[in-house]
Amino acid sequence: MTYLDRNQIRIRRKIFKIIAVLLGLFIFLLFLEVGLRMFYPQTSSLLSKEDYIKPNERITLYNPHLKREYAYTVITNSESMRNEKEFTLEHNNPRIILLGDSMAFGQGVEQNESFAAIIESNFKDLEVLNLAVPGLSIPSYYSRLNTKGLEYNPDIVIVSIFLGNDLRSIGNITEINYTKSYVSPNPISLFLARNVHSLKFIWRYIYQGKLTAPIVKFFNIKTESLETKRIVNSEEELEKNLIVFETDLKYYKELSEKNNFSLIVLIIPEREQVDKTKMDEYLSKINDTQVDEAEIRKKINNILEKNKIIYLDTTPELKRLNVNNTFYFEIDGHLNKEGHRLIGSLLTQKLKEENLLK
Repeated sequence: MTYLDRNQIRIRRKIFKIIAVLLGLFIFLLFLEVGLRMFYPQTSSLLSKEDYIKPNERITLYNPHLKREYAYTVITNSESMRNEKEFTLEHNNPRIILLGDSMAFGQGVEQNESFAAIIESNFKDLEVLNLAVPGLSIPSYYSRLNTKGLEYNPDIVIVSIFLGNDLRSIGNITEINYTKSYVSPNPISLFLARNVHSLKFIWRYIYQGKLTAPIVKFFNIKTESLETKRIVNSEEELEKNLIVFETDLKYYKELSEKNNFSLIVLIIPEREQVDKTKMDEYLSKINDTQVDEAEIRKKINNILEKNKIIYLDTTPELKRLNVNNTFYFEIDGHLNKEGHRLIGSLLTQKLKEENLLK
């Protein structure tokens, strides 16, 4: 056997090994994909190429944690609203447009359990158009209203503000455009995000560290997590963001006066602001000095009052009626159906008190 023959044999063996590894990986991923689809399906993407929320969608979504806490169905109409009903531009019935992020969208609850659906059911002939989109912020709510919501001639616009991140992710309305802020994925990424469960599982639980968290904790590896960031991280950041917040509110108010609709700001606290046990658990995990969140709420309310904007701060009632985290999911942290039911009731009462609806 010549040297050339031996070299060719070595090359073939290496190729066979590579093929064997790839084949083994393929079989593993195949079994993982089948197992996930059968026993632990992953949340598909709501993204589409044309809209941030896919129109005419019917999809089951799950909480992004190893422990399955909820599964809920999202149904969207042709205008990408979380509504089964189609709405005409002209209308004779009273109409509300709801803006916000995943809290207002109703992440974790069925459509009929969301506070949008609850207030709609409490008034005769009322139409509530849910334009909330998970992941948006106050300036993007404005852009969504200005580019899509105003076409539907609302009588009332409710801007839902979640204190967990909306003040932290605040930006100047004049610098943010909804259609430019969210770049649609390419078709291949979109297909993988919507159809390959094993890819979603690997990304979420291995790459993003949910399965590796115990190892990180055991070896005391320092990591920075978005989950440890509060409303703001310093007094300086607070004051800066409040100035931008007030400026953004003035844009909303000008828009309401120009288009003759009533503006309501809805304030939703995060669960740690409502449940003391949850706050103590959080504080035990960090050493950072935190800004007084009650003081933040007070300053926000003062800004709203100064600008004569109708608002509903749900924090006091949520705190008063809370018993062992009554109103939020234990792991996920979004409002559960009890939280939506209470906020729906409080909004109904507020709309009546302000003589906006009867």
